[in-house]
Amino acid sequence: MTTGIVVVAGEISTETYVDIARVARETVIGIGYDRAGAGFDGNTCGVMVAIDEQSPDIAGGVDTSWSGGRRHRRRSPTTSTRSGRATRE
Repeated sequence: MTTGIVVVAGEISTETYVDIARVARETVIGIGYDRAGAGFDGNTCGVMVAIDEQSPDIAGGVDTSWSGGRRHRRRSPTTSTRSGRATRE
């Protein structure tokens, strides 16, 4: 039996495999939803993943940003960790 559903959707650019369903469940459990009595259970929730490759046009705009007046590009792909936070490889 599933208790709740998580939907992860969007477009990404990465060369790294990420077990998105695992990260989603760990994140839900990490914020305290770890039993059916809480109304949502990360251990038994369904996870729907609708991820597609990011278009090159959008990636170009996202990967380039302004910081302190200097333009820079992201050097490496981002990936999620067990904590659910994005980190650089």
